[in-house]
Amino acid sequence: PEFAISLEQDGTRGNLSFVIDAEKTSNPPNVALSTNADWCVLDVKRVGLSSSPINPKSYAFEGDFNLIFDINSDAIGLPSTIFSLMMERIKKFEGIKSCTKDLFRPSCQISSTKIRDFPKLNMIAGKSLISLGPESYILNANVPAGDSIKNVVFNIKSIEHSYSGKNYAAPEYENTIILDSQVMKNYYTVFSGNSA
Repeated sequence: PEFAISLEQDGTRGNLSFVIDAEKTSNPPNVALSTNADWCVLDVKRVGLSSSPINPKSYAFEGDFNLIFDINSDAIGLPSTIFSLMMERIKKFEGIKSCTKDLFRPSCQISSTKIRDFPKLNMIAGKSLISLGPESYILNANVPAGDSIKNVVFNIKSIEHSYSGKNYAAPEYENTIILDSQVMKNYYTVFSGNSA
C-alpha cells in the first residue's frame, strides 16, 4: 500500500494520494486529495460507515469538514456530531449486543461477527472517495481470517474544544477529522524528490 505526498513548487498547495495494494484487491483505488499548504483537506462533505460507498443514504453525516493526518494521534478523531451518529449506526449492526458510552475508544460486545463483516469508513472529499477498511477503525482487528471475536474496540474518539484530555481539540480543529497512526500503518509515505 502507498500513501504519497507531493507539494506544488510555490508551496501553496499539495496532494495526498492513496494507492491500495493490488494484491489485496482486484481494482485498487488511487485517490488524490487536494490540500492547503498545511496538508489539510478542506472539502470533506460526507462521512459514514457503509458497505456501499456510493449509496448516499449510507452516510452517517453530511457537512463541511476538514481532514488531517496526525501520526501522533492516539485514535481517529471525529467531531462530536459525527462520533455520536456513527456510534448510533454501529449499535444497529447485526450481531451487536451492547456498547460502552466511552468517548475514547468505545467498545461493543458482539455475537459471532467477523471483522471482515464490518463496513468501511467512507469519506467524500471533493470528488474523491476515501474508503478505509475496518482494520483502520477497529483497534483489535488483527485476528486470523475467519475467526470470530466477542468484543470490538473502536479506534475512534469524539473531539471538541470543550472536552479535556484525549478528547480535547483546539478550536481550529474542532470541525476536523484526524486520521491517526493506525490508518497510516496500512499505508506508507513516499515523498517526491522534487518536492520541498
